[in-house]
Amino acid sequence: MKKREVTPGLHPLVELNHLWPEEKELVQKYLGSEFYVTNGGGTIKLGNSEYNYILMKFTNEYQEQFNIEREIIVVFSSYAFFEPRTLDAFDEAHQRHQELRIEKICSFLISKDIEIEEKIRKLLTNTNESQVIVPFFYQEIKAISELYFYKNRISDFFYSRDLFSYESALKKIFTSLAVMILCIKLLTGTEVEKMLGYLD
Repeated sequence: MKKREVTPGLHPLVELNHLWPEEKELVQKYLGSEFYVTNGGGTIKLGNSEYNYILMKFTNEYQEQFNIEREIIVVFSSYAFFEPRTLDAFDEAHQRHQELRIEKICSFLISKDIEIEEKIRKLLTNTNESQVIVPFFYQEIKAISELYFYKNRISDFFYSRDLFSYESALKKIFTSLAVMILCIKLLTGTEVEKMLGYLD
């Protein structure tokens, strides 16, 4: 079966009135020229903070490169300083939509924190979560001059996530091996022979 063609743009029924003017501009002028915006999303309240979000799909070219065909969540953070609890907005947004509709592996965070890229990268190194949050600074999206800017950023964070996952897995393997070796050293010769006998 031929895959449905997905091209950049906005779905005709997308509602963006809940977005701040700058967010609406980012969606209509920039994200909509590279991805397909499928749903206007809504506003999420977490304590005293509010975050707007939308849903969008990768075009066919992106789908083939990253193997992501479902809609992804794009959260806007209009705060100058990023707080880790901001990521709770993705869980809240996910709960508002059908399970099979939303992609869990990848999401976008567009923030007014100029250091957002580095802060998210540090978070990746300290978590075992498989979800990849791809960060963007508001102003850098408006000043894109690099041809493959989005692809490079997504690839960068996918690679980092995989690297940390492998590193974590290797640590667990080495820890298990160390425990096994210690146990064997503590066993007497007779007990080792019994163990080997069970393996035969």
